[in-house]
Amino acid sequence: MPAKLSSVNTTNNHEKEKSEETQLLREALVLKAGSDPVTPGPFAVTPDGKYLLVAVGSSVRIVNTATDTISGRSIDLATPPAGIAVGTPTGKKSLECYIWLPQERRLHMTGLSGFLPE
Repeated sequence: MPAKLSSVNTTNNHEKEKSEETQLLREALVLKAGSDPVTPGPFAVTPDGKYLLVAVGSSVRIVNTATDTISGRSIDLATPPAGIAVGTPTGKKSLECYIWLPQERRLHMTGLSGFLPE
């Protein structure tokens, strides 16, 4: 795992905090989509704070934190993620995303250069 890593633990017992975070994510997604989407799942913020990656169903959406709009391409998966982390590996400049897929019993890793807006 990269030294500079951003992730959010969605398995803790802080239900009130988690509920508030989920509501903020829902509002950002509703603002862009114009309707109530499925409940957002795990999420992570890029180390620079510019983008929020949030699981929605079996995909990961990228939200621009400055404008609260969905930007870039979605990362489409076969099963719903249970965890997301974003970081820059040691010695590299590009961001990588790590997505835990428990139904597949695997960790999906992908570079974000093709998913984030230029």
